[in-house]
Amino acid sequence: MTVDGVDSQVNLNWDTVTGATYYSVYLSTAQGMFTEPAAATVTDATYNISGLTNGTTYYFIVKAGNSGGLSAASNEAATTPAAVPAVPTSVRAIAGNGQATISFTSPTDNGGYAITSYEVTASSGSIVRSGASSPITVTGLTNGVSYTFTVKAINQVGSSRSSSASNAVTPSSPSNSGGNDSGSDNDDDRETAAPIADVLLNGQVIEAGAKTTIDLGNRMLTIVVDGTKLENRLAAEGQGAIITYRANTTFDRVVAEMDGQLVRSMIKKQAVITLKTNQAKYVLPVQQINIEALASQFGESVALQDIKLQHLL
Repeated sequence: MTVDGVDSQVNLNWDTVTGATYYSVYLSTAQGMFTEPAAATVTDATYNISGLTNGTTYYFIVKAGNSGGLSAASNEAATTPAAVPAVPTSVRAIAGNGQATISFTSPTDNGGYAITSYEVTASSGSIVRSGASSPITVTGLTNGVSYTFTVKAINQVGSSRSSSASNAVTPSSPSNSGGNDSGSDNDDDRETAAPIADVLLNGQVIEAGAKTTIDLGNRMLTIVVDGTKLENRLAAEGQGAIITYRANTTFDRVVAEMDGQLVRSMIKKQAVITLKTNQAKYVLPVQQINIEALASQFGESVALQDIKLQHLL
């Protein structure tokens, strides 16, 4: 038997069996665990099952049947239906000197697999830039030329459709009095100064922001997110969430700090932690952290939220 997983559905095919008058198809989300009744009974050697959850692995077997009963099970086959991500929204551009900064909201539907990158395309069509999260800076623009921008989300299946176009902006040099056109004359709509650090979940800044501590002698920055607020937001996300600890200013060392309870929640979501600075980026799948083993070293008297983990870049 062979299976082919596509968007929210699976196509099954198997060889016909001489003397069989029907086939019973069994489905499970656990390998080797199949129970009665069958998911479907068909007369052809093919079957399509729809309404499945993208990103979930499904297992299948088929038994041939006739008036005498059912045969032994076929080989077990498995597949994971998935699709490209949904379209990013709220795309906004802010112009600079020969460049523009593009911000956007990540789609809530990642298609069943974590979004690995985003692709920004300028309206000229010849300039494309990629990044792991919002915002993304598009360089190589011509001052004095008006641009709009679209964004695609990408996972291992492929690219989403392009987003709606951003507002139009015109890059300019600092000496040009018409520079930094953000597409709005409203003073309240001007770009504000970036914080010294922040934390993003699937490209969206956590409302609590990030608290920072700085050792000026060693030029060190410690980023500590509000664990409760991040956990609440994480609970609403799909599997494979990307959590980015981002330093917006240059330091000799940057540390991402989180407690054991937050790490456990990240593991359940199969999250990926990214520690990002102006000079480098470090990516850590949270499943590589054995939080239970670490907790056992401290004993039951120490709560998970009192265990602090730090990742240094």
